[in-house]
Amino acid sequence: MAGEEPPNEGPPYRIQAFNSIKIPSCLPIDGQPIHKRTATPPLPLPPPPPQNRGAGGSSGGNMEYTAELSSYAAACRLDPELQTFDTTLQQRTSRVIWSLAHGVEVRSLSFDSLKEVTGCILEMNQEVVKVILDCKKDIWRSPELFDLVEDYFENSLQTLDFCTALERCLKRARDSQLIVHVALQRFEDEDADPSLKEDGKKKYLRTLEELRQFKAAGDPFTDEFFQVFQSVYKQHVTG
Repeated sequence: MAGEEPPNEGPPYRIQAFNSIKIPSCLPIDGQPIHKRTATPPLPLPPPPPQNRGAGGSSGGNMEYTAELSSYAAACRLDPELQTFDTTLQQRTSRVIWSLAHGVEVRSLSFDSLKEVTGCILEMNQEVVKVILDCKKDIWRSPELFDLVEDYFENSLQTLDFCTALERCLKRARDSQLIVHVALQRFEDEDADPSLKEDGKKKYLRTLEELRQFKAAGDPFTDEFFQVFQSVYKQHVTG
C-alpha cells in the first residue's frame, strides 16, 4: 500500500549497521588521528558543467551526464540545504585534489595525501547518512531512491573494509620500519665496539638477528589487501 512503511530491514537498518561500524583511524603515521590533519587551503570551486555543443564525437557521449549535472546545478540553486551540501562537497573535493597534486611531479602519494582522501570519504559518508535520515520517508516511497541508497551503503561498507585492510597493512609496514631502525642502531653499536673487532664470528650478530626479523615479517601488503582493493575497484568501475 502507498502509505505503508516497509519492514525494518530497509534503510534504517542499513544506517544503523553503517553507524555501528568502528571507523578505522586510518593512516596514523604521525600519531595524529585522521581528523587532526594539517589544514590545506581549498582550491577555487569548479565552474558549472559546460553546455553540450553537439551530438557527435565525445560531446554526444557526454550528453546524458551533462543533462544530469545541469539538473543537479539547477536543484542546488533552488534548495538551500542541497546548496550547502554541494558547497561542502566541492570544498572537500578541492582539498583532496590540492593534496594529491603535490605528488604529481614525483609520481608518488604521501601519507598526508592518503589521510586527506580517506578523511574526506569518511566525513562525506557521515554527511550523506544525515541526509538519508532526514529523507527516509521519501526514500521508502520511491523504489529508485531505495535502490540508490542500497547501492550507496554497499559501496560505503566495501570502502570501509578497504580502509580497515589498508590500516592493517600500514601498521605492519610501520613495524617493519621500526625493525630496520633497530637494526641500524645495532650495526652502529657493534661496529664501534672494540671487543667485537677481534672476534669476527660474533660481530654483527645482533644486527643480523634484527634483519632476520625484518625478512620474516614479509611484505606488509598482503594478498588479502589486494583482494579487497580489487573488489572495491570493480564495484566502482561497474557501478
